[in-house]
Amino acid sequence: MSDTPDGILPVTNENNQIIMEDRVKDPFSLKSIWGVLWDADWLSSRNRSIYQANIDGSPPYSDAKDRLRGRFGRSNVNWNLAGQSQLSAELPYNDILDSLDVFGSVSTKYGLDQERRIWNPIISEEFTRMIKNWEDFYPLWQQNVHLFTMDGVSFCTHEDDIDWRWNVVGMQYLKFYRQTKANVEELDIVVTKREIQPHKLMEKIRNREEAKVMGWDCDEVEKVVKKASSKSFPADDPQKAQSMWKNNDLYASSTSRTCSVLIAWIKELDGSVSMAWGDFDAGEDSKWMYSNRSKFKSMSSSIHAYLYGVGTNGDFHSIRGNGQKVFASTRALEMLMNKAVDMGVHASTPVIQAGSEDDIAENAIRPFGPYALITSGMTFQEIKVPNFDQSLGSSIGMLQGVFQEQASGFSKAGQAMDRTERTKYEVQARLETASNLSNGGFNLFFSAWKRHLMEVLRRVCREDYQQCDPGGREVFEFRRRCLARGVPCEAIYAVDVGEFDVNMGIGKGSAAERRIVADALKQQIYGAADPEGKRIIDNMIAAAYTNATTAKAIIPMNDDLRQPLDFQVAVLENAMLDMGSTVPVLPSQDHYVHAQTHLDNIVELSQQLTDDPNSMNQVIPIMNGPWMHGQEHLAYLDPQDERTAQLREGYQQFGEVITNGMKHIAREAEKAQAQGMQNQEAEISGAELSAYGQAVDAQAKLGMKQEEVQQKLVQSDQLHRQKLTQNDIAFAQKLRQAALASKVKSTKA
Repeated sequence: MSDTPDGILPVTNENNQIIMEDRVKDPFSLKSIWGVLWDADWLSSRNRSIYQANIDGSPPYSDAKDRLRGRFGRSNVNWNLAGQSQLSAELPYNDILDSLDVFGSVSTKYGLDQERRIWNPIISEEFTRMIKNWEDFYPLWQQNVHLFTMDGVSFCTHEDDIDWRWNVVGMQYLKFYRQTKANVEELDIVVTKREIQPHKLMEKIRNREEAKVMGWDCDEVEKVVKKASSKSFPADDPQKAQSMWKNNDLYASSTSRTCSVLIAWIKELDGSVSMAWGDFDAGEDSKWMYSNRSKFKSMSSSIHAYLYGVGTNGDFHSIRGNGQKVFASTRALEMLMNKAVDMGVHASTPVIQAGSEDDIAENAIRPFGPYALITSGMTFQEIKVPNFDQSLGSSIGMLQGVFQEQASGFSKAGQAMDRTERTKYEVQARLETASNLSNGGFNLFFSAWKRHLMEVLRRVCREDYQQCDPGGREVFEFRRRCLARGVPCEAIYAVDVGEFDVNMGIGKGSAAERRIVADALKQQIYGAADPEGKRIIDNMIAAAYTNATTAKAIIPMNDDLRQPLDFQVAVLENAMLDMGSTVPVLPSQDHYVHAQTHLDNIVELSQQLTDDPNSMNQVIPIMNGPWMHGQEHLAYLDPQDERTAQLREGYQQFGEVITNGMKHIAREAEKAQAQGMQNQEAEISGAELSAYGQAVDAQAKLGMKQEEVQQKLVQSDQLHRQKLTQNDIAFAQKLRQAALASKVKSTKA
């Protein structure tokens, strides 16, 4: 039977014109589509239910058939082999949540580089906190993992274009055309059936005016709700019934059946996706309960597919999961194990022969204290039972090997069954082998999880997200926490979704593997790391042996990240500029960081003028150095950038102060010479003399120190990963050694 019905989803109308929208005209047509898709998927759906029943513990034999055929008393036990295999397959995905402090790295395009380095991890942390605090997150995560590993396919869906929260649906309830390539953008139409409580459906149209604008047909919704009413509902009193529905009365819902609703995602020919809600029992004259044309820009913005591979031919329906993979081997193992139990019971059961029917009737075996008396009519018979150990044992061993091999592709169950004591390095080697077996599925899952989180992040960071919108309460709490930690809302609105990088953690969901990796970092890298790096490694070790929350409590991470190298170089330059040295500007430097750092130095120096106005002769010449140097960095900046304008304004304001101050100092010096005050220099305090001498002799000092300063700056520009210290007297020598080492390493490479 074809799964494409005649007259459904036509490309052209009766006038041979291309239909760009409204390709499904009404709920009755949608019901027809659902019926075709359901019939086409019936056999696959039945098989999935059998695999699930096997995992849930259904016995290998049918008790009803055994009773019909007179087979009583044989062992019929599900030994939970499939259940344990499925649990092992799901465990890594559930376990890894404890080790993830953040779900990924979020990047904003707002602010200066040093600001973004501080804001990005804060946004990442609060974004993760928001999702983890969502009460449905952990159940939905486990449901998604279960469907992904058991069926090989699972879906996370958004039923509107606002709410960042999602639902999880499996192949059992999400229907689409077979032979569709395993790519959500290839889906032409997707339909799911939902059972919704009447009061929750009425919540959609609580505000009728807003509901109409959103696309709801309030009259049609009420029609569907009333149809679900039971006999106890006051159908004979329309006014009372209407009042109960408007108030979302729980009695009304508790005494009513659920509303069967079909929800459809329909791709229009322009690539956009429309959404429609219709009554499952719709007639030919039924209308849409909800209809919104081109609600989503694409299918991938509303449906996210988690795929365990591409199947045999690249189609959704050809993908298989753990349930199908282990079904045959576990069923055969269970039958053999039940047979072994039957043989054991048979071999251990004594056989007694009665001389006659009268002996049986007279109950010839009588208890006598710790003994039993047997009448002359009863005798024990020794029957030779065939030895099944050899045949059953070899068969069971062979099937166990097959089962472990099949299960290992989804989990590390096979390796876990081996309880042989091994060294640390043997364990590490076995874990690496096990990881190679399960890495494929793990990487596929987190690849889909990344795309899913990118869509969630895009929705959460929308500037027009209102608190009254679905999921708005959590979004506003996310914004509040970011603001409390110093992140402006502009940084949230300017998040670069395309730069989001998912966090897969370490160990691929294995606690033992996480500990081995953490211990290796401790042994091999810890000694070469700086203090902040050591803190990070210590935190990773604590997380490997506990969880991310406990690790953060034991070894809290600094809110301020290590500053970039250009900041450290700029700080060193400030010290040299304050002493009157001239520092060259290198094209490869981060000019935003340098310009901002030098401006911060000027602001700090200006505070001395505010505190002591008489210190002009001392402070102004010192401010002049970083001010002139910062102007050179400004020349490299993008004039169209908002940050450049802010920096220019700051330099301009202080430029007026510095220029006027230098003119005043020059006039005072000329006045002193005209009056013949030869001893003026002696009367100036030591600090004033030093400041004035720096201003007058700056050009003279330039010639003497130019070569030394140039050498220091070239060396510092090459040293991109080392910690700089302002007070280190041997700084120049250290830089020279590091530069030479780096040059030798580069030459070898």
